[in-house]
Amino acid sequence: MNVVIYTPSRSVKGRIVIDYLYNNNFFTKNYSVSIITDVEDIDFTEKFGSKFDIHIDDGKIPKNFTNVDFIVTLGWGGILKNDIISKANCAALNCHSSMLPDYKGGSVYHHYWANCEDFSGATIHYLTDKLDSGNIIAQSQFKLNFNDTPNSILQRASELTGPLLVEALLKIQLGYQGEPNNGGRYFLKIKSTYQVIFYRILNCCLKKIGLRKKLMPYKFFK
Repeated sequence: MNVVIYTPSRSVKGRIVIDYLYNNNFFTKNYSVSIITDVEDIDFTEKFGSKFDIHIDDGKIPKNFTNVDFIVTLGWGGILKNDIISKANCAALNCHSSMLPDYKGGSVYHHYWANCEDFSGATIHYLTDKLDSGNIIAQSQFKLNFNDTPNSILQRASELTGPLLVEALLKIQLGYQGEPNNGGRYFLKIKSTYQVIFYRILNCCLKKIGLRKKLMPYKFFK
């Protein structure tokens, strides 16, 4: 099976997940991987280039890619066009660092921290032209601790994502269509680091005295 993975070369999640796949013998024996990344990074290429083909993004799937079974976005900042998504014979997938359908949006590990949540997680879902909305294929959660930081939340979610991605690929090959990913909250783009810290302090205080938290700005997702 041929897998095309879109991931930034300097992405924390991308490097953690690619490293997991690189060292997973079952995965490397059963899947041929091409990675499309944003910029040339010698360290990234030297580390993973012996098993995975690495290409720089030009907005299109390279002409020498044939019979693409899966397309996977992994911390990819841009939105893939439908003509690229449609190239996947089996499925196009996204790896999202939250427990969907809630906490849609970008870099929501910051929002989990600012909102003093008790749990976070990771989800693999079908990729559609609607943000974070395709059916859920695999997901797992973990408990948050007071000493967690946005970076540690991202790290922990990323460590879950590799095994979940392998699970999702196998489930799809068995015909699994996933569970609905309707509704939930879409958290808006962060304005500044100070905004995140302000909400963190506020929500820690409110939570400690038993009052309702004041969540970072969001809108309900239809």
